[in-house]
Amino acid sequence: MYDSLAPEFQTYETIVELAQNKSEGKPMIYIERPRNYLYILDREIAPFKMPIIIGKITVTADAYDEDGISKVKFCINDILKYNDTEQPYEWLWNEFAIGRYEIKVIAHDNKGNRAEDAVNVIIYNRVFQNNL
Repeated sequence: MYDSLAPEFQTYETIVELAQNKSEGKPMIYIERPRNYLYILDREIAPFKMPIIIGKITVTADAYDEDGISKVKFCINDILKYNDTEQPYEWLWNEFAIGRYEIKVIAHDNKGNRAEDAVNVIIYNRVFQNNL
């Protein structure tokens, strides 16, 4: 009966070892905004199947790593738009954009590891001069 429990103990030791080495891994990052809502001029209006954006939008991300975050990159369709080095990690997207786009955020920790999160959105922003 003891032999049948040995694999369980080995699995537990592996889990503990992985948890102890967590700081050597990738940082954690999550796009907090936009999520599945309709946004009009940076205001959350109503839940929707996917993010629908009319006008500007503040993109926000939450990033964490035990060793610290050195920077968070904000990209649109894999084109770098902004680097943020301090919390809160956010960027105001207010440029001409009509159609489907991918918002991607990439976190870099102080040891050179990276992680990313992405969300697909539909946006209509003609960026008028008097757009607040």
